[in-house]
Amino acid sequence: MKRSMKTALWMRVASVAFCVTGTGYANSIPVNNASFEADFVGLGGTLSTISGWTQNGSTSTYGPTTTQFPGGVPNGINVAAVDDGASISQTLAATLTALTQYTLVVYVGQRADYGLSGFLISLDAGGNVLASASSPIPATGTFTAVTVNFLSGASNPNLGGTLSIVLATTGYAQAEFDAISL
Repeated sequence: MKRSMKTALWMRVASVAFCVTGTGYANSIPVNNASFEADFVGLGGTLSTISGWTQNGSTSTYGPTTTQFPGGVPNGINVAAVDDGASISQTLAATLTALTQYTLVVYVGQRADYGLSGFLISLDAGGNVLASASSPIPATGTFTAVTVNFLSGASNPNLGGTLSIVLATTGYAQAEFDAISL
């Protein structure tokens, strides 16, 4: 009797473990230069290019100091600095797939010495916005993780469209972006 109870318990544990691990898994979609470390600029340095990203307006690779971000940056040394209604974007090597949950996470920063009135993060497919976020605005001198979620349906009109990420500021502002994952 003890043996059959142990066997039943073991089978129950194994089936729960199978259900937990067998119900789904996460695949990352590569984002080129996701933490803006491809070009070294050093603390306080600025470079007018951002490798792997298409730039529109006043944007740069920037190495903030502890004056701008006393707690440091989320990953590495560099960030993307996007000014005054400018944007950066990247077309990914993936397309929108049916019945898939997409979770885009971008760390947004507000320098201690430069205001941030607004930003916009969007996940696009085939040039159409799937989902976007424009809040929360981080506290002065800090970064905050902003998440954009999108669940594709079985018959979304953008299925098969190439995915892209757009990071922008709105109004007179500078936003720093870092540590992007999808």
